[in-house]
Amino acid sequence: MMLQYNAMNFTSKLFIEHLPTEMDVNEIDQRFSIVGSINYVFLVKDKLGKPTGKAIVEYQMEDSVNEAVKKFDDKPVNDLICRVKPYFTEKSQKRNQQGEL
Repeated sequence: MMLQYNAMNFTSKLFIEHLPTEMDVNEIDQRFSIVGSINYVFLVKDKLGKPTGKAIVEYQMEDSVNEAVKKFDDKPVNDLICRVKPYFTEKSQKRNQQGEL
């Protein structure tokens, strides 16, 4: 019998919320690249295509994520307090009753 469980997988991505909605990809890149090289910035938009004040940033190195959290979490950006946290993905794996993958 196979059992399924979910584990969290740490990535080199960062989730940011409470950004000013007028910030564009270049402004976010410029601000958050202080702690490391960025592969890309993805702006989260609503159904109408308008920015939600949320973004996902992917760094080249996982260590940059920790530095970004330390430097930017709970700090103001244009009078808004940003929330910055690592972006985790859910990873499914199957194990049998003996705990083998």
